[in-house]
Amino acid sequence: MTRRRSAEADATSGWMLAIETSNPSADGPGPGPGVAVRTPDGEIGAEPLNEGSARDDDLLPAIERLRERLDLAPSGLGAVAVSLGPGGYTALRTSIMTAATLAEVNGARLFGVPTSLSLAEALDDNAFPALICLASKRRTAHATVVAGRGDQTQDLGVMEASSLHFGRYRTVVADRFLPQTFSDAAHASGTPIVAPTFDARLVLRAASALPAVPPAEIRPLYGREPEAVRQWRLRHTP
Repeated sequence: MTRRRSAEADATSGWMLAIETSNPSADGPGPGPGVAVRTPDGEIGAEPLNEGSARDDDLLPAIERLRERLDLAPSGLGAVAVSLGPGGYTALRTSIMTAATLAEVNGARLFGVPTSLSLAEALDDNAFPALICLASKRRTAHATVVAGRGDQTQDLGVMEASSLHFGRYRTVVADRFLPQTFSDAAHASGTPIVAPTFDARLVLRAASALPAVPPAEIRPLYGREPEAVRQWRLRHTP
């Protein structure tokens, strides 16, 4: 509770920005890629990224649109939270670099939020422990176990469905890219699959339970190595 109160106190010293662009192509009940703000008096505002253009190009304009709508001074930025992934490489690099730069330039506190923790904020109490599956590709997905909202996560890494015991979890959170083998195993164990809610307002909420990190030390949580790196390694490994 001490960390949660401390983080909220930091936010009240100025306005707090949250960025969620980790999974730009995923679907679900949430608004998707966008930004959110908590004002010093507790008001929450959100702004989606424009789908009519490259979403990475719209990140800073979306922040500006929201800031102007809420009549917030740029100098009043007190904290920045960003969704760390797993997710898309370009989206993560862009959002994390933007968050770190804004924090550094404005002297704001920076919070890196594992995407699994923000997704957990949208779940019911009886949904835990939850298995969060992201960055699905071929027959694998990056799996993370979350015991509860604001709780610690257990990163299982990139797994095949055969390596997981689905009966241990009350919920599987996964998007439409989840491999069929995962879906079959979850259904066989009676574990429901729910779509992830990507929402910058959930990033704001999850950040309250986390310590701040120096801008120079924040890192994305990639679900797997980039394809270009994998191909280079295959070609140059004896």
